[in-house]
Amino acid sequence: MEREVWKAPHPEVPEGHCTICRVEIHGRGNSPKPVKSEGKCCDKCNLLVVMPHRFRASGASEEQVKEYFDVVLAEEAIQKEEDRKYRMKKALRKKQPRSVRTNKGKESESDFKKWLQDNYPIDAQYYKPDSHTK
Repeated sequence: MEREVWKAPHPEVPEGHCTICRVEIHGRGNSPKPVKSEGKCCDKCNLLVVMPHRFRASGASEEQVKEYFDVVLAEEAIQKEEDRKYRMKKALRKKQPRSVRTNKGKESESDFKKWLQDNYPIDAQYYKPDSHTK
């Protein structure tokens, strides 16, 4: 059986840190019972350590606990994908040029196409110039 890290003796936990993993708690924290009798735990430890122990204590089968983990991990994967998409959109907004101008003060279509091909090679093949850029 694996060693249960949260049951190992540890020095005093600083205020505002998780009693299970020792990470700083953001927000209010959660009750770590039945794993620990004092302090607070972070959201991750609450989901992955404390809640399964509570389910088992209430008489849930290991199959029900496994189903709980499947749901939690699926939600975590969805959240990570949404965060990744948000970061990509944010990064793309930073990469776009404000304006590519020629000496005449008008946007140069060839400069913009070059920039587009350099930064977005897939999207460049779909770029069709608008009538106002000619």
